[in-house]
Amino acid sequence: MLQSTAVGTLLIGAGGKVTAQETNEEDELRAAVSFNDQATDGTSVVIDTVTLLDGGFVSVQDPTAAHDPDPWLVEGETMPTLEEFFSTTVLGSSERLEPGIHDDVEIEFDTPPEESRQLLVMAHRDTTDDEAFDYADELGEEDDGYPTGVDVNRVVDDGAVELEEDDETAGVFEVEAPEEVDAGEPVEIIVSVTNDTEEDFDSDLVIGFGNETGSSSFTVAAGETETVMGTFETDDLGGEEVDWLVTDYGERVDAGTITVQE
Repeated sequence: MLQSTAVGTLLIGAGGKVTAQETNEEDELRAAVSFNDQATDGTSVVIDTVTLLDGGFVSVQDPTAAHDPDPWLVEGETMPTLEEFFSTTVLGSSERLEPGIHDDVEIEFDTPPEESRQLLVMAHRDTTDDEAFDYADELGEEDDGYPTGVDVNRVVDDGAVELEEDDETAGVFEVEAPEEVDAGEPVEIIVSVTNDTEEDFDSDLVIGFGNETGSSSFTVAAGETETVMGTFETDDLGGEEVDWLVTDYGERVDAGTITVQE
């Protein structure tokens, strides 16, 4: 889908002044981009097709970021400066692309979006001919977007980008507990805590059996497993079903019932 918009060329500067890049209305359309809705882990997005007849770059932008209430609408300062606008709006860009059609162009985020939202991709010329993307650093004065030939519009497309939730869990708990024991035989409840991340994981484990509890606070190093065992006496519990519970920082990990035979 090819769309035309003035986003990225109508720049709201300090003091609320609106400026625009000059564009020759007779310019031939020399670029196209196609950006589909997609999910991302927050590191990059993929642009389906980029066509640049003169070569150049493609950028990913969040056209609303610079105008979010936080941090601009504080202390009466309602508009970002041009530097703030460009540093906030441009999230990432490609390396210089040769003239022609490019499929599945992956753009890594320099500034990842903090939440799922509609993002914009823009086709850029290499106006400085230095093979470096200078659009944001030069506040839009260099490496401007390819014009559509209509007013100040640029060649862009937009798509909904959904941030995937991180399924990685710091602590993976495995609990072993018997279903029944004989009276007088100690009950052993074993809890293994595995850290699947690259950072240390703290645990505040509590194992409860009937009216008795045992606790242990410890740190599990990245990629390691720690095991804790709670041992409880059953001398006075013959013929009863006793509940047990395992928590970590007060959150339920696992629970069950053990039958104590007479």
